[in-house]
Amino acid sequence: MHRIFLIIISCLLGSQVYSQSLNLDSVSRFTYNSGTSLNDIWGYVDSSGTEYALVGKTNGLSVVSLADTNNLVEIYGEQSVYSIWRDIKTWGDYAYVTNESSGGLAIYDLSTLPDSVGGVTYFTGVNYSINTAHNIYIDENGVAYLFGSNNSTGSFGTVMLDVATNPGQPIELGYFDSLYLHDGYARGDTLYGSAVYAGQLLVIDVSDKLNPRIIGSASTPNNFTHNSWPSDDGKTIFTTDEVADGFIGAYDVSNPSAIFQTDRIRTRASRGVIPHNAHVLNDFVITSYYTWGVSIVDGNKPDNLVEVGYYDTSPAYTGGTFNGNWGAYPYFPSGLLILSDIEEGLYVMRPSYKRASYLEGRVEDCSGSAISQADVKIIGELRTDKTNLNGFYKTGSPQDGYRTVEVNAPGFYKQVFDSVLFVSGRVTSFNPQLIRDGNGLNLNTMDVSNPIVSATFQFLNADTSLSITSDPSGNILVPEIQFGEYTLTGGKWGYEPLCNQRFDFNCSTKDDTILLVQGYKDNFNQDFGWQVTGNETVGNWVREIPFGTVHNIYVANPGVDENTDCGNFAYFTGIGLGNPASSDVDSTAVLTSPQLDFSNYVNPYINFYSWFYNEGNIGNDAMIISFIDSANNEIFVDSISEVNQTIDWDLRSYRVADFVSLTSLKAVRFSVEDQAPDHILEAGIDNFFVSEGIFIGIEDKLETVSEFSVYPNPFRDEITIELGALNLSNRIQIFDIHGRMVYSTNTNKSITRVQTNNFKNGIYFVIIENEKGEIQTQKIVK
Repeated sequence: MHRIFLIIISCLLGSQVYSQSLNLDSVSRFTYNSGTSLNDIWGYVDSSGTEYALVGKTNGLSVVSLADTNNLVEIYGEQSVYSIWRDIKTWGDYAYVTNESSGGLAIYDLSTLPDSVGGVTYFTGVNYSINTAHNIYIDENGVAYLFGSNNSTGSFGTVMLDVATNPGQPIELGYFDSLYLHDGYARGDTLYGSAVYAGQLLVIDVSDKLNPRIIGSASTPNNFTHNSWPSDDGKTIFTTDEVADGFIGAYDVSNPSAIFQTDRIRTRASRGVIPHNAHVLNDFVITSYYTWGVSIVDGNKPDNLVEVGYYDTSPAYTGGTFNGNWGAYPYFPSGLLILSDIEEGLYVMRPSYKRASYLEGRVEDCSGSAISQADVKIIGELRTDKTNLNGFYKTGSPQDGYRTVEVNAPGFYKQVFDSVLFVSGRVTSFNPQLIRDGNGLNLNTMDVSNPIVSATFQFLNADTSLSITSDPSGNILVPEIQFGEYTLTGGKWGYEPLCNQRFDFNCSTKDDTILLVQGYKDNFNQDFGWQVTGNETVGNWVREIPFGTVHNIYVANPGVDENTDCGNFAYFTGIGLGNPASSDVDSTAVLTSPQLDFSNYVNPYINFYSWFYNEGNIGNDAMIISFIDSANNEIFVDSISEVNQTIDWDLRSYRVADFVSLTSLKAVRFSVEDQAPDHILEAGIDNFFVSEGIFIGIEDKLETVSEFSVYPNPFRDEITIELGALNLSNRIQIFDIHGRMVYSTNTNKSITRVQTNNFKNGIYFVIIENEKGEIQTQKIVK
């Protein structure tokens, strides 16, 4: 039991933080002897297609065959000068390795692989004496750039060598010493240099190797420019700053004299970790990230960088130390990615290069004005993006599908938007609107002419359940709720309740008036004051969403409410889970309606749907329906038992005048008692309403000749209502024979068409009420 609990807690905590990998699978790993630390890494493919990892160590170079990724084999392991820093690049069948201790540039002959390395020679320069160098890059023309080289004058400059003409004997081409370059990348006649101590990305024209010229520069986010690498089209340069919480920056270099930053990003495991070297493959930016391992960023949209993959190679280390993953090489034809972890050894990975799902747009207030510095957050992501001065934002996710987005800004209600669709490789345009604090929705509750006090309404959806009561002026001030679609229900006893199952709250929603029609109807979504009495405890009447129970093969308590009313609530006896005997009626359960007043009715009927179960139709109990008069006398109306009740909700209707005078009827009562011997006994009522009565006040207003027409009559799937001379604002309502409203709209149009395919066969009444309160009616038949 304790173990299950711990697993659940672990899963919950894990979902709140992040997993240790995304879109990267570990294939294999090669470890080195204790005391051997790694540095940079590169790759090589021989003439037979076999792939090799060229792994820098503090004490030399290691060559590991990837021919069998399940059985990594070290082909060559050198013991040479000790150096924390090594960097490796290849040209043809040669590997060129720098270090920061001594010995110059080491050149390894790889042409004899897979047997072993053919040999190593050292180049120490002719015109530019080379003892050490921090880094090396070799361009597509076979020009090698040695960065941070220590020549005879002690200057840490950049030496340019031709390694294409004679790979074993480089030819010196030129020298750059305007600023110290820690690393760089060259393409054609342009060198992109990382001036780490100046904190700048440099664009250098190297068409004349003897006279290189800086033609552009830009400061990088953390002013410690460690390395740089271009996009596939060469228009963007991605940089790293080797500091805690450093950024990967993206720069548009299409005009070297006007370089500008398009975006910047930290790995989701920010926590002070340090980025090291970034490389680009198919516009994915693969970055070694020391204690975090490796990160893959989708750079396809340089103005919206999104991390889409990561793998932690050294979970034992965290934060801003120089432990963990030094380098990453992604350029093998097989698609394998190799990593050199300083302490943990060589990792062989299989990445899934999945494009990001982008979310872009503008955040506005309800007037359409931009909201700057608004937070836009995709739930489940650690990243939060802010809008700019014009309200625009750009963000994204490595996950596609429907996501939840939270938008918040000072002075505005926070909004949470469910089901925003994210699609891999595509931009979803999303332009949320926020409502200012204090500008919530204001509804006014009225009957024909007067405010309705103490009416209760409920806003319901998957995330919200909010009940509000109208004040002495009939106003309902809706506090902060999220934009979205709600079921809006409610009202007050003595009025037909409101049921709007698609109330859409957004910036277009205006303050409005809720008009309630006098009458008695209760679908039990709200508590309108029904009284529960009797000596029953567990099995007494409750107003809840039904939870069904089964006795033998029969349904004892209903599993759903009566399905023709609004909402899901009903009154029923007891709510239990499992055994029906644990929550049924065992003594007496009584439910009494609020007070009724029929002084304005002519010929009212009491209607409701009943549920009854008694020991699989073999019991001796019943549900007694009675009327309560003004003297508190109880007048028997009906007895519901297995004799006159089906195994479903049954509609029942009783003419009041058949039992009691209209002026003396005060309430309706439902009583259930379990008589000896004890049986399983359950009962329920739902969708209570009074019908057939026409209000005298309204009846007096009915015109003898209607000024509107309804056709066809009889009708089937549609009716047309022509208002004729009724050119004022009108309210159209349609009621069925039981007094239930089946359609309502406000209009000033002369013609209204109503779809009636869902209307049941029977008699209906169309009532037109204009803004002066004048009412006309017509009877139609389906």
